[in-house]
Parts: sequence; structure tokens; C-alpha cells
Amino acid sequence: MDELHAGAAFVLALADPAASPELVGGKGASLARLARGRFNVPPGFHLTTAAYCAFVEANALEAPILEAVSRHAADQAASAIAQLFDRAAVPGGIHDALIAAYAALGPRDPAVAVRSSATAEDLPGLSFAGQQDTFLNVRGQDALERAVRRCWASLWTARAIEYRQRAGIEHATVSLAIVVQKMVAAEAAGVLFTADPIGGSPDDITINAAFGLGESLVSGQVQPDVIRVQRMTRTIASFDIGDKVVMTVLTENGTRQIELPEERRREPVLNEQQALELARIGMDIEALYGGPMDIEWAMRGDQVYVLQARPITTSPRDPWNDSRLGDYLWTREETTSRIVTGYLGVASPEDPFAVTTERPACRDYSAARCWRKPSKTGRICPASRSLRETNRTSTEPGTLPLGSILPPV
Repeated sequence: MDELHAGAAFVLALADPAASPELVGGKGASLARLARGRFNVPPGFHLTTAAYCAFVEANALEAPILEAVSRHAADQAASAIAQLFDRAAVPGGIHDALIAAYAALGPRDPAVAVRSSATAEDLPGLSFAGQQDTFLNVRGQDALERAVRRCWASLWTARAIEYRQRAGIEHATVSLAIVVQKMVAAEAAGVLFTADPIGGSPDDITINAAFGLGESLVSGQVQPDVIRVQRMTRTIASFDIGDKVVMTVLTENGTRQIELPEERRREPVLNEQQALELARIGMDIEALYGGPMDIEWAMRGDQVYVLQARPITTSPRDPWNDSRLGDYLWTREETTSRIVTGYLGVASPEDPFAVTTERPACRDYSAARCWRKPSKTGRICPASRSLRETNRTSTEPGTLPLGSILPPV
């Protein structure tokens, strides 16, 4: 184990000042900063990169991992590495620290989100958003440890391997932390941009909102409400109501879709006061970070919860990872959905950069890859995520589909 991780704690409190990007990854460090800034972040804790390194070292995994990625195609290497992680034992010290921190979140096996946080997330000029897994609605010690093991393994997905190779990042230099947070059913959820994520104009704050969890929005099954708040006057500039065909809700062991009656589909998710409160929170987070932000949020009752915040970047489009262009929600490798302007484009399977405005014949748009065409630049980019979370969907008991929004406490 290297000098950084030798003697480092396996678990840190969410707001711990020691929660650096090196120990808790990019996502974890951002959540720690928000929590220290007294924003309403769901309670939880970090499982640090020291735990990942100890797990790899205890099971002598480094050599076979690096051999797999050097000798095999990315998909074959990813499959082999996943099997290594599945068979490896979690050392007792990590297990004990993890279970103790989980128990402190509440009695009777509280439902949690297990969120990957890589040390290579969002380096200058690069973005690794969405390349590692997150598991939602995890209940119980066994399910938690299984989700942790699978998060660790997701550092070595085919997409992550290929992206690091393309970016010239040494595989041996990356590590993974995990954020574990409590969750409850969100009544509304979405994303907020404190500036235009394409052009960078700070004039309007843009809010996207859908009923319930974020899965229905991410999968393209609903058109979200799009609300623009004028920054200087703090008034509503526009309020476009989307056609919200379904909403996603929590169940005991997962999620389910509820089809909304016709009269509710065009109801606004937020009222004016709630939209303005979200805009205020967005501007406060922007002040904390010192620049324009994209922010994940969820709402239950009158409580607004901040799920993630990260700077908006406007670098030229990278076709391997467009998630840094903004305008995105939770994503999966095979599914992305356009959410901001109301334009929905479906990419051709033959040419993923050829866009048509026609939708799939079925209501479930998740089978298609949906892309956004920015109106100002004419460039085409995927609306993969601004609630920048997961790639794949887990349907096993004890987890929610990845892509569901993290409902806060």
C-alpha cells in the first residue's frame, strides 16, 4: 500500500475535513464540501480509497488486473476482473468499519445508495462521470457488502478501461472510493444549471423537474418540466410543462413505474415558490464553488435535498464521454436521454451521431439512445447525465435500477 493510504481510515464521516479527492474521490469530495457548507445533503459516510487498496492488496489482485487489461480486449478484461472481485474476500477490518458506519445510519437495515467515486473523476479536460456503478435502495449488511464489491469492480468496466487508455491515464494510478447515503422516496427530482451548460451564459438558471424518482426522466419516458429563472430579478422567465406519462416510485425491494392519469401528466411538478427556492440554493452553491454549477436535487415535502454538485465545463465535445457538456441526468452505457430544451433526438444505431426527431414507436424510450442538439451551436451531443451517476441498471433484489435518482432523507 502506498504512503497516502498507509494508516488512512477505511471510513470517514460525510463532512470530514479529511475527505480529499485522493481519499474519497471526486464525487465524495464534492459531497463533503456541500455537507460542510451546511447544505441539505442526505446523511452518510465515505468508504475511502484506502479500503479499496487494502482489498486489492489483501487478495493480490493488482498483478492479475494489470495483466488482464494489458493482454486482452477491454470487454474480456472487464469480465475477468469482475470475476476476480466477486471471488475475493473483504478483509475483516474493512467489513467491520463498513458495517459499523452503516449501523450508525439507523436501525432495521436502512435503505441506502452505494455510489462510486473514482479518484480520476473530472480531471481538467476530462470527465469520468457515469463510468462506474451506483446501487440504490440497498438494504441489509450482506446486500451492502455485495454492492460495495461490485462498485469496486466497476472501476474496471470496459468503458472505463478504454477511456483511460485513450486519455493516456495509467491504470495503476486510479482508485475508487464509495459514498453510502440514506435514501427515501422523492416526490420530485431533477437537475439545475446555474448557467447555460453549452454557451455558458449566466443570465438564466435552468431547472428540470419530474415527479417521483429520476428513472422515468432518465429513461426518456417523460418530458420534464423546464423552468428558467432570471438571475438578476429572481423571477420566473419561462415555465414549460412537460408530458409526464409515468413516475417512478420506490418499492420494498426496488422501483416500479406508475402510469399517470391524463389530467396529471400536464400538472406542474413545482410551484413558483419551490422553483425560486431551488434557484436560490443553486446560486448559494455557485457562490461556494466560485463558478457555474450543475446540481442534482430531490424534494420531499418542503425539503430540498442536494444530491451532487459539480462545475459546468464547456470543453469541446469528446465523443467518448459527452457527459461533461451538461444537460444530463443519470445515465447508463446503453441509455441516455435528452432533458433540457424539449428537443428529443434518437440516434441511428448505424450512426450514433446522426439524429432524427422521430421517437421510437413504443412509449418506453429507454431502448433508444437519445441525443441533444444544442440550438446555438448546431453541434450534436448526448444528453447522458447531469445527475451524473450510473451507467447500468441493477434489477437484483435490494437495488433500484441505476438511473433512478437518489431520494434523500
